[in-house]
Amino acid sequence: MVEKNTTGEIIETYGSRLRHVHLQDNKGGTVDLHLPLGSGNLDLVRHLRTLKQCGYDGRLHCEVFTADRHFLSYSRDVLRKVWDEIG
Repeated sequence: MVEKNTTGEIIETYGSRLRHVHLQDNKGGTVDLHLPLGSGNLDLVRHLRTLKQCGYDGRLHCEVFTADRHFLSYSRDVLRKVWDEIG
């Protein structure tokens, strides 16, 4: 059975009430990989655009589980670039 990702629906429904968002990338399935942003199948542009449309101005927290801090810096840079580009 394939589970449907409801991230967009959740943001659209509750976006105006969100105050803190945790971001991570994954490949789907049951394993929670916490990959660097852009390394999995997270539609980051779509979900950040939806957050902005809801007026979100809270914290965005990157969850990257790795011993290499460069992956966390990379995710931070990707997040800033996409957030700024979607205006």
